[in-house]
Amino acid sequence: GLLRELQSRVQAARKEMGLEFTDRIDLSIVSASDKVHRAVKRGEKEFATEVLASSLSLVRALDATSRPHFFEEIDVDGEGASLYLFRAGA
Repeated sequence: GLLRELQSRVQAARKEMGLEFTDRIDLSIVSASDKVHRAVKRGEKEFATEVLASSLSLVRALDATSRPHFFEEIDVDGEGASLYLFRAGA
């Protein structure tokens, strides 16, 4: 359930960014709880495919010079994470 909720949040972010269905993204999930990290790692390839992520990274911190096209702090079933989405190739 956790992974499906994350997927839903990423899809909503893609829509908010105005991306087309076929547009690819680079996605970083930052400062996620251990539970979120484990869930994403278990289904990493499928998750990346579903959200059209060219790259997917799970990190504890993100380089401050990075400029995401979209940022959102989320709570999924009581587990915190931050989503950073970048238009792939931009």
